[in-house]
Amino acid sequence: MDREKMIDEWGKELARVRSQMDELGPIAVGTLSKSTKKYRTKDGAEHTCSDSAVLKFAGAGKNLTVRVPGDKEKAVRKLLENGRKWRELSKRHLQLSSRLAVYGALKKTTRDADAEVREPSGDSRRGKRTGDGRRVGKGRGTA
Repeated sequence: MDREKMIDEWGKELARVRSQMDELGPIAVGTLSKSTKKYRTKDGAEHTCSDSAVLKFAGAGKNLTVRVPGDKEKAVRKLLENGRKWRELSKRHLQLSSRLAVYGALKKTTRDADAEVREPSGDSRRGKRTGDGRRVGKGRGTA
């Protein structure tokens, strides 16, 4: 496969990845776990509270933990699944955009195209300039 076809294929795949990322909707990045709380009463009987879901995620420079009610657990799991898919898609997006940037920069151009892109410098004088704008060259004395 020649380079132009590869670049076209990468561009099409990048567009597909972008559309898949847009379709995901809201996402959450973190972990969801169950926690069970046990306690003893004064008479020595051991009791167990019902399982509750705990969402752990990073936010504002520290890890945060939030208890999730039982009726909201399914929705939070969907957000976390979308977050996992989004991370995979973003890795692929980064790969493809990097490839396109590198191969696009290495693309061969003709001299005519280069001539059209270049702008005249506006300085027809020869010689080097110092930082303060004075010319330095043959036939000039020092200031």
